[in-house]
Amino acid sequence: MSCLSLPSGDRLIRWPLALGLLAASADSTAQFAYDLVSHNGFEACWSKAITKPQFLGLLKSAIDGTTACILYVGYTDSGFDWQMCPNPACAGGVGGCPVTLHTGTFSGDFATGQFSGSGTADDISVDMFYSGVTSGTCTLKFTNLTQTYSPFFYVQPDGNSGDYMYGLDPLTPTWNTHNSSSADPNCAAQASKVFFYVQETVRVLAQVGLYYGAADQSVCPLTP
Repeated sequence: MSCLSLPSGDRLIRWPLALGLLAASADSTAQFAYDLVSHNGFEACWSKAITKPQFLGLLKSAIDGTTACILYVGYTDSGFDWQMCPNPACAGGVGGCPVTLHTGTFSGDFATGQFSGSGTADDISVDMFYSGVTSGTCTLKFTNLTQTYSPFFYVQPDGNSGDYMYGLDPLTPTWNTHNSSSADPNCAAQASKVFFYVQETVRVLAQVGLYYGAADQSVCPLTP
């Protein structure tokens, strides 16, 4: 599985993202802006608009069932040299630790652009190797992973009776619960450090999914 790259910052996504996504977002936004000006203004809703339930469904499908890979990381801590996720456990024989996300139905306010949905992640097994005064291999397991996604979309009128979701703020999932365990106390002591990489992988996977899956949509009708 390839590494997810963060898109570069502009007014649509305001955190460091790769130049490729910046170019894609610019092309997409420019085309959509032209469409908004040129569409049939006599329609009650623009012909390409989707309904509120459809948009909420896009938020769910953008995350639910998606997978990513915590990539190999080497670091030094507590007198040991650590290698995290060195085994080829991800798709394509990539060294890393697989992550799979799930989410429920989203809700939110189409006027303000603030939405919310609950999520879970499958149990994550993180293979570890350490060396120093002693050496060993171990597995750090994360379970009971639940989180809340609160995406914020920038909203502008679409020229008819709908709203255009023209961009997405940086996403920071709220972690509600998680447990960690390992039979090796050296490995167990690394839980908080390793969980940072779990959080970052989930954050990027959800952010990219929501950006490509739900941004640049016109939503109409807005009532009821």
